[in-house]
Amino acid sequence: MSPPCTGGATRGRAAVQAVGLAAILAAAATAHVGADAARWFGVRGPRCLAGACLDPIGCPACGLVRSVASAVQGDLAAACRFHPGGALCAAALFAGFVAAASRAGRRRPLPWSQPLATVARRAFVAAIVLGWLVRIALHATPLIHAP
Repeated sequence: MSPPCTGGATRGRAAVQAVGLAAILAAAATAHVGADAARWFGVRGPRCLAGACLDPIGCPACGLVRSVASAVQGDLAAACRFHPGGALCAAALFAGFVAAASRAGRRRPLPWSQPLATVARRAFVAAIVLGWLVRIALHATPLIHAP
C-alpha cells in the first residue's frame, strides 16, 4: 500500500504537472510539421539557437520539437528523421502525464505512479542523449531549417 499524499501541495503540484504535460501533448498533436519548422496556426515554432550556432549535429535536441510532434501524430518515420529519440520522448511525455494525472486525482497515489514518473524522466533524458549519439555516429542531420 502506498503512503498517502502529504497534503494538497503534492496533489496540486501533480495537477500542474499533468496540465503542463497535457498542453505539450496537445500542442504536438495540433502542430503542422514541415521540413524547416513546426507551425501552429501559421506561426513558426521556436528556432534552435544551439543548432544555428553549433550545427545540427552539435545540438543534442535539434529537431526534437518536430520529432515529438510527428511521433504524437503517428508519423514515426518523420519523427526518426527529425531526431532519432523523438518517439521515445513522446512516449515519455505521455507516461509522465499518466503518472501526474493519477497522483493529482487521488488522495492516495497508485503504487505505480511514482516509479512511472521516474522512468519517464529518465527515458526522456536518455532519448535526447542517445538520439544525439546516433545522429553523430551516422552523421545524419535532420531535415534542417532554412538559414
